[in-house]
Amino acid sequence: MKKILILILAVMLLIPAALAEDLSSLSDEELLNLQKQVEEELIRRNLYPLADDVPVDSENIALFERLDSFLSFWAASDYPNMLDYCVSDWKNQTEDSQTELLRILSNRTPLHFENVVLSGSPKDTERTASIILTIDKHNGHAPQVYFFDIIMKQEEDGLWYVDPRSLQSHEEDVIEPGLTPVPAEADADDILLYFNAENGQKYHLDPNCKVVNPNFLPMTDSFPFTEVCDPKYADLQPCEICGAPERPENTSSAE
Repeated sequence: MKKILILILAVMLLIPAALAEDLSSLSDEELLNLQKQVEEELIRRNLYPLADDVPVDSENIALFERLDSFLSFWAASDYPNMLDYCVSDWKNQTEDSQTELLRILSNRTPLHFENVVLSGSPKDTERTASIILTIDKHNGHAPQVYFFDIIMKQEEDGLWYVDPRSLQSHEEDVIEPGLTPVPAEADADDILLYFNAENGQKYHLDPNCKVVNPNFLPMTDSFPFTEVCDPKYADLQPCEICGAPERPENTSSAE
């Protein structure tokens, strides 16, 4: 979903206009080669849509693409295509895989996802994609935000597959995202904010925030809230998941 939108934008920016108008004339091989070139350029410019603090490498991208396709089919309620992205051992153990998949998903539809954080390393054949999903449960209530640990397995064909058993509903994993209001001046000195000095894009209230790659947890780099407006931290955005406080300037500008 999100990856597709960014990839389309990148194609528009990186491909000459004359070629973009005639993509239909390209062969499948030429089009796939063109996509590869665009993705390599996205990586070079640090624009590929992986989550905060996720190392960018070709194996991460291959896994992310497979997960993105699975979630896109889920959003469209396209269960036959979703099965093509499910692990073989699970399908072999179920008499009716599509019915079982429907049971697991329990009439839930993902509307939005973000912050894909991968466990392990590119050499592993089983990794966990920790992901934040906005779910519509079709129960008359507003969609809610959930935290999922989706197990991905690389099979003999070299492709990554989703283990549907990791998609079971967990009500305790519901998240209420939102920023903490700017604290009172008297409390500001007591608030410590954490960030990943390597390649982090956000500041966090929780040193073990779920949206940060486990390899960087707990975060040890920190600064007091009183320094949040300093130029050296100007590019860091507050994390809504762990309720990091807003910058004073954000509140004043909104008013």
